[in-house]
This record gives sequence, C-alpha cells and structure tokens, in this order.
Amino acid sequence: MMQTCPYCGQQAMPWYKKALLGPGRAVQCNNCGRPISVNARGTYAAMIPVIALLIGGAVLGMENTLLLLLIGAVIAIPLHIFFVPLETRE
Repeated sequence: MMQTCPYCGQQAMPWYKKALLGPGRAVQCNNCGRPISVNARGTYAAMIPVIALLIGGAVLGMENTLLLLLIGAVIAIPLHIFFVPLETRE
C-alpha cells in the first residue's frame, strides 16, 4: 500500500511511513523528491476516536487508560493512513 504524491501523482511513500507522519513534519517524495506532509485537519479528525474513548472512559470511571489509548490507536492509525490526504509543503 503506497500513498500518492500531490505533486507528481506517483507513489510517494509506503503506508508505514505515512502512519508516522504528522502535520508539522514534511518528508521528501520517494519519486520526485519534493516535500510533502499530511493534512492537519484530517490528522486531528483521525484522533477523535482516541479522545472519545479517553473521555468516555473517564466519565464511566474506567481506570485502565492505557488500554483505552491502545484501542483508540488501533482505530485512529488506519484512519490516518487511508483517509488523511497528503499535501504539498513549500
């Protein structure tokens, strides 16, 4: 699974590199070498499941926050990989 570069339209990076890419960081496209990053709004939207689980756990009195964080990450990381678009950075 590769991610498409917004500049050249070719495969920019493998999915596991995009999973670690945040909106404050830019990397070079594997094909054209131009800087690309992920969309900030999309990244924050992908984090909604984590926040919802942590707030829900606090409201329900659950004490195992690490488990809730891990469950949220299992949901948020695929959302980030498949639905958050790559964008140009200059």
